[in-house]
Amino acid sequence: MAAQRPAGVVSVRRAGPLDAEAIGRLQVRGWRWAYRDLLPGAGFARLPEATMAQRWRSLLDRAGPEDRTWVAERGGAVAGFCHTGRCRDADAQPGWFEVHAIYLDDESLTGRGIGRALLQHALDDMRSRGAATVTLWVLRDNARARRFYEAAGFRADGAEKVETDGDGVRYDEVRYRLTP
Repeated sequence: MAAQRPAGVVSVRRAGPLDAEAIGRLQVRGWRWAYRDLLPGAGFARLPEATMAQRWRSLLDRAGPEDRTWVAERGGAVAGFCHTGRCRDADAQPGWFEVHAIYLDDESLTGRGIGRALLQHALDDMRSRGAATVTLWVLRDNARARRFYEAAGFRADGAEKVETDGDGVRYDEVRYRLTP
């Protein structure tokens, strides 16, 4: 299950509870740059990194056998992460897995192969565990992310959902699917 190692990426490895702080910081920063033009004023902009780190610590401590979180390290620091598990959708079939989250630390890391390496590593892992289908949800207006997923072979499958956070921010999402 060796992932490609783009220039500057030391490794892709499974995350553990000690990575929670780095993942929490990274997710908050990743949200801020990735969604700044898509979700102005969204509540996550005010979310303290320490709060997100605590959420990740809890998630990593109680992860079930189907949950996997991978980190890409670059120069000894966590540069990105990808979290996967069983598909949570009501129409999920046996053998369906889901990419729950994938983020890079900041915009300067895009286009360097880090996201591709993380996603490929996660897909290889899900495939080795019998994935027949892999899904993910993406903001409908997130053209950059949609291009990334499409380049990896994912296709929109027609499913859509709308979620609203505690601040009333609306998230219009579309589901993508891949048969690995």
